[in-house]
Amino acid sequence: LPGQARLHASDAARTADWPDDVAYAAFMIAREAVANALRHAGASRIDVDIDGDSGRLALAVRDDGCGIAAGQLDDTPGHLGLVGMRERALAIGARLEFVTAAPRGTQVTLSWEASAA
Repeated sequence: LPGQARLHASDAARTADWPDDVAYAAFMIAREAVANALRHAGASRIDVDIDGDSGRLALAVRDDGCGIAAGQLDDTPGHLGLVGMRERALAIGARLEFVTAAPRGTQVTLSWEASAA
């Protein structure tokens, strides 16, 4: 990455014991968001923030790339990464949001709560 990448995990998140399927889904969603920022957005900065405890997880991946075009957020062919992220979130009962503000980048957030799953 010809820029900066930052990972921040809160103290509580560092010791949280999430269910395996939740931890795996969050990892795969973060991985896809970072890959998209590198492959498609031309990002020079990527920030990954993780917070939560055993009963909740909050993940945010932000980049300063070109953003996501409006039509790409739909479940259209050719955007399987976004579809896969949605499916992973749905499988664990989490909420997934994409906020894009071209040319300022994209933010992907995942919110999971044990009581909602």
